Amino acid sequence: MIKNKYYSIGNNKKRIALLADIHYSKNYNNTLFDEIISNLKSNNPDYICISGDVVDSADVLLDESLGKNLKKFIISLSLIAPVIIVKGNHDETFFDNKKEVYLSSDVWFSNLNNLKNVYYLDNKNLIKDNISFFGINLDFDFYYNKNHEDFNFFIKEIDSKLKEIDTQKYNILLCHTPSSILNKEVLKKSKNINKFDLVLSGHMHNGLVFDLFDKIGNRGIVGPYYKFLPKFSRGHISLKKINLIITGGIIKFAYSSPKIFNKFNFLFKSSIDYIDI
Repeated sequence: MIKNKYYSIGNNKKRIALLADIHYSKNYNNTLFDEIISNLKSNNPDYICISGDVVDSADVLLDESLGKNLKKFIISLSLIAPVIIVKGNHDETFFDNKKEVYLSSDVWFSNLNNLKNVYYLDNKNLIKDNISFFGINLDFDFYYNKNHEDFNFFIKEIDSKLKEIDTQKYNILLCHTPSSILNKEVLKKSKNINKFDLVLSGHMHNGLVFDLFDKIGNRGIVGPYYKFLPKFSRGHISLKKINLIITGGIIKFAYSSPKIFNKFNFLFKSSIDYIDI
């Protein structure tokens, strides 16, 4: 089952559908793809944004049949609205005996740009309807160094990778993780982050908060790297001119996580957020 969240942060002329953390894998329930497609058709978005973790582990894309099936799903989305994609940490990670190892998925993702109405943004931007969509793909070391998503690393990444941000346009950033977006030091030191009107993220899996408590603040119960009570785990957070939307994710427990955890996915609804700008 899919839970929708709706946000209105502009003049409501365009609607963005935000999803993330699909975590496609060998044992995936493919009927979930049908549910996502049906949900999107019912809500009629102008754009579909996917903020990373399309696959659960990058080695999934080495399997030709799995890669084709995922590509077919993305083509189905593109028949509804333009699809704009960035990578997450799982999209470049192979989990070898519970150790995170880098595995490039550049070729598969780059080939998405050969599809009609599909745009993989590898530290680039796309302009449509005077809206400038930027996609940042953060380095593997940003996620998996000993400090896990250090804000100084993030400043270096966002300021070096993103160019030509025109503040006369409405600027949207697709960034898989929200952890550094509203960090005080990032807002103070980064030359780029304050140029964005809207940031679309995932990664936090709703903080593993049940629906009953979903509206009680933005703090989660458990976040990435098994961090307890993480800030900024879901929903809409605004600071200065930046609006940050963190979607709860299609899958809450990654299949690459210990089996004792991912057996509990049935307890959580998938999330798709709709933002009227």
